[in-house]
Amino acid sequence: LKWAPKLPVSALIIPHQTSVHNCFFFLRHFEHKAQRVVGANRNSIFSMPTVGMVEVSVDAVGNASSLSQRASRLRRARSRASATLRVNIPLLFAFFYCFCNWLCEAKEGYALQHSYVGPDFFSHFWFWDDRDLTNGHVDYVDLQTAQNENLISASQDQIYMSADRASRTGGAKRKSVKIFSNEVFNGGLFVLSLDHMPTGCGTWPAFWMTGGNSEAHWPSWGEYDIIEGVHNNRHVSTALHTSEGCQQSEVLAGRDFGGQWQAAAGKIAADDCYIHAAGQWLNQGCGQTGPMDSMGPGFNMHGGGTYVGEWSPWRDGRGYFRTWFFRNGTEPADLLQGRPDVDSWPLPYSKFNFGPDTCPQSHFKNMRLVFDLTFCGDLGGPSYAAKCPAEAQQMSCEELVSNHPEKLTEAFWSLRRLETYLWQEIAPPTTPPPAEAPSCKLFGCSKDYHPGQACQCNEECASYGNCCPDTGSFCRVKSGRDSFRSAFGSNPGPAVPRPDHQDPAVVAVLKRFSLVPLTPSRTATISGVLIAACSAGLFLLFLVRFGSLSRERHRNLQLQVWECSSWERSSICSSSSSSRGAEGRELDSLLAA
Repeated sequence: LKWAPKLPVSALIIPHQTSVHNCFFFLRHFEHKAQRVVGANRNSIFSMPTVGMVEVSVDAVGNASSLSQRASRLRRARSRASATLRVNIPLLFAFFYCFCNWLCEAKEGYALQHSYVGPDFFSHFWFWDDRDLTNGHVDYVDLQTAQNENLISASQDQIYMSADRASRTGGAKRKSVKIFSNEVFNGGLFVLSLDHMPTGCGTWPAFWMTGGNSEAHWPSWGEYDIIEGVHNNRHVSTALHTSEGCQQSEVLAGRDFGGQWQAAAGKIAADDCYIHAAGQWLNQGCGQTGPMDSMGPGFNMHGGGTYVGEWSPWRDGRGYFRTWFFRNGTEPADLLQGRPDVDSWPLPYSKFNFGPDTCPQSHFKNMRLVFDLTFCGDLGGPSYAAKCPAEAQQMSCEELVSNHPEKLTEAFWSLRRLETYLWQEIAPPTTPPPAEAPSCKLFGCSKDYHPGQACQCNEECASYGNCCPDTGSFCRVKSGRDSFRSAFGSNPGPAVPRPDHQDPAVVAVLKRFSLVPLTPSRTATISGVLIAACSAGLFLLFLVRFGSLSRERHRNLQLQVWECSSWERSSICSSSSSSRGAEGRELDSLLAA
């Protein structure tokens, strides 16, 4: 006889076949033996069910050896399953504990320090109006001159910086701008999004960081060039310039960064950052190139992109500079949300390492952000003939810059984002308090228009329809404009958005899609719900398991009653009370009934 399906043993009742009776006897014998091996674990709520559903395969006379092998396999399987469950349940608890703890605890990461783009952009920078230290054919101007000649402008969402692109100088140097940030940095994350960067024959634009422009501080305080290129370059150059003792020969292209090492005068790679390094051009430094169209005409044609430079000194003396470039529309979501997670990003196109023995951190300190646009000079002059062969046959680089403004139509910067982040412990964001209503008590009265204010408090505010509600209480509105107040009352109309991140429309959208950051109260609520759900699930598991054990135990007793009443009592039946305790006594009571 052969049974293939998995059925409860108690369901296989064929009382007229002696061989089948023997099969049941052997099966029950080995099942009881397996239970005794497992011991106390058989009644644990986390142990596997009693072996009550088995696959039986025996011949007509009963094959005790095959039954023994099956019982042995069942014993091992049950032992493994029981041990696995005993391990997995604590791991389940640990997982939920860590998850809830992660929700509630503060984390470390980059937190926004300063967002520069806005009408007051240039108040955070100072203008260099001295000679160009790279010997460029340029005349750097001060703030007032730049404003008067329309070389700069700042609005709520765009910054414009340009060289003079209209006049012929007659051989004189061309006017342009070079600005340094007021803030000084010793590490951080620097995010720059551009719609357009300068390009064209003769141009030499750069966005970089330096410790100073004097011999006292340069290059001893270091230089980190994030964006640099000349003429119509299509691959950005990112480099370091230092004093002696900063080697990068252990940094490998393809493994540590996605770009390529720049070629040097006397060796394959310019991997020594010292400005007078042997085998490299003067002040070449250690330089790496970025991907195609990371600058130049292709960059502007595709709508620009975003650069992220990371200066990360570690406490153990190690660390790195890493630089990423993202084409317009491909920026990571966490970067767009203002919570950058750099370790989740792709391989940077540029990387330079710090190390006590290779490049100590002391090479870089107290650096400022710098934008500039020069012409020709120490880098653009020598490469002019190779990069602009048609123009080089007709005129020098300086002659092109002085006399052909039509060649310089692309010589300007257009920024839409400049932010700095610092590494720190970040608590779950909280809902900011409601902003104070725009008021002349808050802004004060002035004769000038201030584009950074939500509403205006001066004599001319009625003419452009943006007076604060309490203008009449604090400031004098220009006479002859009473019709404005009668028409609009105390409501001056739509206000100019303030340069901050509390735009009510944005907050409304975030709430609509449940994207408002978790507050401590929200995280506590979520943690409580998760813990309650886990507890309820485990309680249900206990009830189901307890009921399963009770049903299994009852089936075992019923089967033993049938076994003991169907043939002569075996040792299992005769010694039930003495050897099996409460279970044996219950069996005796069932037999008596």
